[in-house]
Amino acid sequence: MPLSAAVDDLVRDRGWEQDSSMALLFTHWPQIVGEDLASHVSPETFDDGRLVLRAESTAWATQVRHLLPGLHRAVDDRVGRGVVREIVVLGPVGPTWKAGDRKSTR
Repeated sequence: MPLSAAVDDLVRDRGWEQDSSMALLFTHWPQIVGEDLASHVSPETFDDGRLVLRAESTAWATQVRHLLPGLHRAVDDRVGRGVVREIVVLGPVGPTWKAGDRKSTR
């Protein structure tokens, strides 16, 4: 048996197919969605069929939300249909004011 077939069998027998697919998604993100989009939006987490993307700005988050049908098709083509059931796009993380001059006194 060729090594690649043995590895494929091991991945399938251990139930690692989804983890393997998501590793490919995260490592090949620029090839899946294109270099331009990948330079502004990146995959952040994947859990229970829910892929969370983080955009560098609210403008990019809005743009990606409009592109979700095509983006979801591209992801399905790479990892398999139904692996990713939902894609959520988040904007940038803002600063917290827990410390410093602007700390809330309430």
